[in-house]
Amino acid sequence: MVKSIGVAALLSSFAVCASATGMDAEDIVFQGKGVGSVLSSGGEQTTGLGGEQGCFYFDSGPSDPVSRPFDAVGINGVLPDIPVGLEVSRENQDGSWSEWIPMEQHPFEGGRFWAKAVLPPAAPGRVRIRAKGTGTPEDRAMSFYGFEAFERRQEAAGKEASVEPEPAATRVITRAEWGAKPAKATEPMSPYRITIHHTEGAYPASIEEGKREVRIIQDYHMNGRGWNDIGYQYLMDGLGNLYQGRPEKVLGAHVSGANSGNIGVSVMGNYMERKPNDAQMDSLKSFLPVLARRYGIPSTKLYAHRELGSSDCPGDNLFAKMPELRKALDGREGGLVARLATAPLSDSLDGYAACFAGDVFDGR
Repeated sequence: MVKSIGVAALLSSFAVCASATGMDAEDIVFQGKGVGSVLSSGGEQTTGLGGEQGCFYFDSGPSDPVSRPFDAVGINGVLPDIPVGLEVSRENQDGSWSEWIPMEQHPFEGGRFWAKAVLPPAAPGRVRIRAKGTGTPEDRAMSFYGFEAFERRQEAAGKEASVEPEPAATRVITRAEWGAKPAKATEPMSPYRITIHHTEGAYPASIEEGKREVRIIQDYHMNGRGWNDIGYQYLMDGLGNLYQGRPEKVLGAHVSGANSGNIGVSVMGNYMERKPNDAQMDSLKSFLPVLARRYGIPSTKLYAHRELGSSDCPGDNLFAKMPELRKALDGREGGLVARLATAPLSDSLDGYAACFAGDVFDGR
């Protein structure tokens, strides 16, 4: 029997997020924490799917109970090169399980994907995920970065996106450069705080990988979660490059119940597992004071996500660097910071997030 590793743990690690009227087209009811590797090919092959030899499937087993109604689920991660189909089943009120429903899969380069399935009508219940395909055991390594349950609703009308200037930084890749899709709508805000995140997902080690990953995150946020745009104002790759997300003066979607006036800066990768490198720290120490000085934000208003809600974001290793980052906001006036503060601004409008929890979600 093929052994399933980690998917049950992923689904049992759901964190409750309240449905809020401030979301876009869908409200997140539950969100599983990111897991670096949740399916493994350990064990022997199974046969019999379609009567063909070499066919296999991995069944996560049931999640913890999802007590609030939901009618859609989403997942993202990395799939192997061999064809793999993802399916979902939801527990019925009588304890039986629905038929397996194929998930709509959106693949990207390098095996990255997000997938979604609609399960009407909205109802509570546990969830199971199944992956099936063909190939040898060595071909079947898979990773999921997060799982979410949604309650869909009619999308609220929003204001049209407008061009907003962004500050210069160590290196900012603009929305136009990384190929951003236009925002559906925007809601203005006045920044007075900054929050540090990690995406708890893929770690881009080059600009090209960074551009691709930010496009994937935006695509999932907009089309998977139904949001107006990518949730963060900035994202950072493994080289310390910054990627422009939402404009700073546009309400983001990165801290449940605390998005108002909050600029979200997310470091791509999982910093429970890895440590931020020197290039990333140098970039953060140079860039964050620019934002702080621009909006008069004191070091006491620089937060790690976990300080504003129930979350392990931005990971233990990045959280340990918060005293250094706050110190950078307290009086660094010379060198690169001073040069950046006086640099000309970009006028381009045109970065998972995946980490938030709490009882009210005010993002869009």
